[in-house]
Amino acid sequence: VFGSGTDYTIKEVVDLVEKYGHKRVTLSGGDPFWNATECVYLCKELRKRIPDINIWAYTGLTLEEIGFHSDLKPDLLRLLDGLVDGRFIESLKSEDIRWRGSTNQRIWTRDETGAWTLNNEYN
Repeated sequence: VFGSGTDYTIKEVVDLVEKYGHKRVTLSGGDPFWNATECVYLCKELRKRIPDINIWAYTGLTLEEIGFHSDLKPDLLRLLDGLVDGRFIESLKSEDIRWRGSTNQRIWTRDETGAWTLNNEYN
């Protein structure tokens, strides 16, 4: 519900993640690539305080589309360990797939060189 919930500063979010010992964070809801400046700052702060943190993001953009937008978006991409890309499409909705809502969405992970690799285990 819009207007509900609690607002937190980036510092407060990082403090909470650290306090509860989380090693995984997912950026979702309100596409992080359209809020790249704030998300870059959040990811950098998380990595400073929790070096072994694993950060994923959900985006309605495809990995290919991200390169055609602002300079900060590739910066955000470099700070992620995993990415679920693609718009949710109601006609492709499936409850039989993991971590996605529709079958057109893809799961990407970083390989040992830092390059993005389509994760065929889940796609």
